[in-house]
Amino acid sequence: MNRPIDPADGPDGTPDPETVPTARDDEAGVDAVLDLDDLLFRRPTVAADAATIEAASSRVSADDLRLLLAIRALAAERRAVTLPSASRPQAIGRFTITDELGRGGFAIVYAATDTLSGHRVALKVLRPEAADSQTKRRRFRREAGLCARLVHPAIVRLLEVGEAEGMPYLVTELCPGGTLAAWLERHPGPLPIATAARVVARLARGADHAHACNIVHRDIKLANVLLVAPADGAPCLADPTVAGEGYDVQLGDFGLGRIVCPTTAEDDALMSDGTRPGTVLGSPEWMAPEQVDPAFGPVGPATDVHALGLILDRLLTGRSRHAGERPSEAFRRLRNRVADPSLDDGPAIPSALASLRRWCLDREPDRRPTAAALATELDLFAAGG
Repeated sequence: MNRPIDPADGPDGTPDPETVPTARDDEAGVDAVLDLDDLLFRRPTVAADAATIEAASSRVSADDLRLLLAIRALAAERRAVTLPSASRPQAIGRFTITDELGRGGFAIVYAATDTLSGHRVALKVLRPEAADSQTKRRRFRREAGLCARLVHPAIVRLLEVGEAEGMPYLVTELCPGGTLAAWLERHPGPLPIATAARVVARLARGADHAHACNIVHRDIKLANVLLVAPADGAPCLADPTVAGEGYDVQLGDFGLGRIVCPTTAEDDALMSDGTRPGTVLGSPEWMAPEQVDPAFGPVGPATDVHALGLILDRLLTGRSRHAGERPSEAFRRLRNRVADPSLDDGPAIPSALASLRRWCLDREPDRRPTAAALATELDLFAAGG
């Protein structure tokens, strides 16, 4: 295995303006934040009153309080409830809506039919409650600008950008297998080592292409990995229950993607999405430490590699390492400088592959491999080496 990358090969060291500007505190400071979390959101064993909350708040820095509230707001967005099918529109522009595929904090993805071509596509639109927000509209247009730059077999392809009756939309290829998250609910694993290596190697190559285009994803997770029919050769995921006996994988949803190291006026426009400095973006279960604490380093390509390491871990072990965490627990974990001791999972995972996983999950971003190096290393395990 190669040595960890040199810091000079990583991001340029510019702090991420969208990461909360807070320094790591001592353990007492972290405990104060967790106590306030319990009081503000009324755990069953806590009876909070205004005086108690005020006293607890006085022990917490303003930056930490903003971070706590931001993570809570993010968690609330992720708990979006799917509306009844009757609430779905029948059509958007020339696209006939047939099903809802999923929804996030501010957008909904539908399966649709293009009435001009007859092709089945995926149609992403703003949620009705977000349509009046100019910030969310800018972020939506920004996603389109990023996706238009990305053409790679391991990235979901953008087909069209448009607007119908004032509602902007993105049209992408329809991925017939759904998400990797849904597939793993049916096939929880652990997956065979060669299969896990093939899946993450392909995703790493997609991430590497994005990084070469000066784009970081920032929200790589199982729900943003889509399953498609294999174009050629053996599929990443063999599944005898589907036509073609399996799927390949593609990275999707660059809604939180961003340009790093902008070099042109167009880059500068895509760099800004109207998000206030200090906003925490991402899904806590899949975040890297630098996404909540810039003392670890800047958010950049290494952040995506950390998420790929967590996906590799999920495929190899059959369980998501941080599933079910409270936001305050995620806050504590992400700001902890000590590596997770449970990464040593015994003989079931070959030592070289376990070392590669630990390399991806290094707490310091400038010590992680590049996405290209990760893919190269995983190719050895995909081939049975």
